[in-house]
Amino acid sequence: MEYLSDRKLPQDDQHSRMIRIKAPSFVIQNRILYKKRYLAPRLRCICINEAEYLINEMHEEIAGAHEGARTIVKKKLN
Repeated sequence: MEYLSDRKLPQDDQHSRMIRIKAPSFVIQNRILYKKRYLAPRLRCICINEAEYLINEMHEEIAGAHEGARTIVKKKLN
């Protein structure tokens, strides 16, 4: 996010190169980071704590089943 908003890069050359390569695939809107998708809605980037919470909520629903990752993501988007 620092690179997209302020063009700040880490001191490590390898890490900064990776950020410059991947940065065009992301956008910041209203201080929220999104991953751009071709012909699909943007995906909101979340931290690990938010991801664990969402996965637990989806698995522990009344009719919750152990579903695949794509099914869980689709379920969350609907």
